[in-house]
Amino acid sequence: MFRIIEKEDLGNKVYGFVVKAPRIAAKAQPGQFFIVRQGDGLERIPLTIADFDRGKETITMVFQVVGASTAALSLLEPGDEVTIWQDRWVCLPISKTWVKSLWSAEASA
Repeated sequence: MFRIIEKEDLGNKVYGFVVKAPRIAAKAQPGQFFIVRQGDGLERIPLTIADFDRGKETITMVFQVVGASTAALSLLEPGDEVTIWQDRWVCLPISKTWVKSLWSAEASA
């Protein structure tokens, strides 16, 4: 699970979260995204990695409330956790580079 470190209200129902995500921050590249799903019955939300900090092991996500799923996400506060892909709800960054790096890591293990 990823812990929300910071939450910022950017206005017009737009929010930014800084999330502690060591594995994603270590491999993140510009243009990658991940899928968030905040609970049963809510849709999956593709979000771009807006920023990342390898040193702090964080990623930043930005989203606008436009429906039930993003509204539920907006209710989270610092200290709350977002469930990661391994636990069914958030996929790790998606791109050919990410998939290749995962396969390479598994092959060398």
